[in-house]
Amino acid sequence: RLSPPRRPDDRSIHPPGSDAGGQGSMLRTDPIVSKYPEFLPTEEEVSLALELLQQPQHKELRAALAERVCIGNCPASALVRFAWQARQDNKFGPDCAEGAIDWLARCVAARARLRVDA
Repeated sequence: RLSPPRRPDDRSIHPPGSDAGGQGSMLRTDPIVSKYPEFLPTEEEVSLALELLQQPQHKELRAALAERVCIGNCPASALVRFAWQARQDNKFGPDCAEGAIDWLARCVAARARLRVDA
């Protein structure tokens, strides 16, 4: 699938404790990110996904993310991964944020189906 190129003003999300995207950033040196930088979500996309999770209809997803899906107690990092998947589906901006929530829901459903959390 072809995706639109990243705009120079796109700001990528960086994990806590990183140097905010400098040369030493873990994401900047990741070989997969280096090969496919167009899939790295923006800070705005991840922030929008975090905001969507605060809506009442996502209460169960929010709990699942915090209790079972999230690694290292960092929901934003987990949502970066789901937003990456949404970008692979050619979703950007608010559509990417909604797509990240959809991917989170798929993850939670798969974990339940496979009894990962049992």
